[in-house]
Amino acid sequence: MLGQLRRLQTRIVIGIGTVALVLSLGLGLSTYFTVRASLLDERQANAVNQVAASSQLLSAALRSEGVSEAQLLGSLRPQVQSFRLLERNGQWFTASLGIGPEELPYSLVESVLNGSTVRQRFSIGNEVFLAVGTPLLDRNDNYFEVFPLDGLNAELGTLRNTLATTGVAATAMGLALGAWVARRVTRPLSAISSVAQRIADGHLESRLDSTADKDLQMLAHSFNRMADSLQDRLERESRFAADVSHELRSPLTTLLTSVAVLENRRHELSSDGQEALGLLSADVFRLERMVADLIEIAKHDAGTTEVSWSYASVPELTLRVLQRLRVSDIPIYVSEQAENATVRIDERRLERTIANLVENAEVYGGGTARVAVDADAGKVRISIEDQGPGIPSAEHERIFERFARGQASHRRANLNGSGLGLALAVENLSAMNGSIWVENPHDGGARFVIELPRVQP
Repeated sequence: MLGQLRRLQTRIVIGIGTVALVLSLGLGLSTYFTVRASLLDERQANAVNQVAASSQLLSAALRSEGVSEAQLLGSLRPQVQSFRLLERNGQWFTASLGIGPEELPYSLVESVLNGSTVRQRFSIGNEVFLAVGTPLLDRNDNYFEVFPLDGLNAELGTLRNTLATTGVAATAMGLALGAWVARRVTRPLSAISSVAQRIADGHLESRLDSTADKDLQMLAHSFNRMADSLQDRLERESRFAADVSHELRSPLTTLLTSVAVLENRRHELSSDGQEALGLLSADVFRLERMVADLIEIAKHDAGTTEVSWSYASVPELTLRVLQRLRVSDIPIYVSEQAENATVRIDERRLERTIANLVENAEVYGGGTARVAVDADAGKVRISIEDQGPGIPSAEHERIFERFARGQASHRRANLNGSGLGLALAVENLSAMNGSIWVENPHDGGARFVIELPRVQP
């Protein structure tokens, strides 16, 4: 769940960051092209006005005789720096050596010579220029001015850098805002996930803390009400199971006593009666075991389980359980790391768990193949392998549920188990900070593994 919340946060951050990037890019481009067009229009308008004013001065000055064309061009004092050229009767005159007539665009010159006032941008190398040409009044003369646009390009470059920096800053702010929004949005989800996980782990009293955020108060209140209802329902069910189990003890004791009396006088019964007595005895003993298991599980559910802690040597404890079960001929493998392994446990609960696994192997798994004890620096593992067909992978989790039965148990005619043994093993090991799982070895059968934390006594 934590990984899903992080992926959700990442998607929110990327989404808001992308929106910020697109907006900043769109605004930046629109601003750049708008300003660029405005500056170009302004520069072209100023150039055209300047050329118009200069052409009027030249037209008046050229009426005088004996005036040098180059001196006239040099005497002009335009407001905007430019290169000035005059075409007169097919001869070109310039005020400087910056731009020559051969560098002017051919289409521009042809249009001006044909009597049109024309402006045109062109490039010489990496430099950009604006040329404006116009015919002079009452004479067969044409005037040209060429304006460098390097200053305009510098201004546009500064504008581009500013907009790029602003766009990066806006995107970074969008990502920061996205991170804040993601944390803000997923905080209640994370809290709900954490509390839900604690409830799933058995801490039914876990609740969401009250919040000052009015938008989240209703969510927290609804979740806590749901948790209260769930806890009340589970407690009622647990009390019901415990009450039923306790109520069954008295009639069960009567049944056990009656069966014992009948067993003592079995020889007096007919063959049919003896067979019926055998079936009755098996079911009564199975009922007794089921009631005991139900009472034990009810204690776990109610949180009233008492654990009697003690330190024990795992190899010695395992051997003692096998001897008590009268299956001491089962091969036991103890690794070198596990020879002195000690655990802090409730011996009664661990003995019952090992005994249950060995009995299951004898009844459902074709017998116990071997028992292995292994350990590392922090864990001790007890493995019990049987000689059966193994347990399908799809049932590895389900067989630890209450009243669940594997395929092997369904194939047997005499179902003596209660279906609670493995579920009770999970509860007992959880109370001792341990765990249990099943796996299928490569050489066949099923292997149940008990894992407990290793301690130093």
